[in-house]
Amino acid sequence: MTNLMKAAWGPLLLALVCAPLALEMVGPNPVYGVRTSASLASQEVWYRANFYAGVTGVLGGLIGAVANWRIAQSSQITAHIKPWLTLGVTLIVAACTIVAGLASA
Repeated sequence: MTNLMKAAWGPLLLALVCAPLALEMVGPNPVYGVRTSASLASQEVWYRANFYAGVTGVLGGLIGAVANWRIAQSSQITAHIKPWLTLGVTLIVAACTIVAGLASA
């Protein structure tokens, strides 16, 4: 597997995990999704919070995968900086997903 492919896996995995949330396929449960006292107490809040987290995760994951691919492909970024930049992009996407879910719960 090339470095270009490796760089995109983190955000793409996040997008894949978030897709069922965005499609409202996951009901209230104690394991998967935005689990707050408010979202576990109300199905309306559960689906709203997980919808926003899911959409943010899917879109952010796709954008993050492209950004990481571009970082890995760049000849202007030194090789020892690339892993840190791709990790940073992945963590930013994950943080945005979490904030979107919690803000709408």
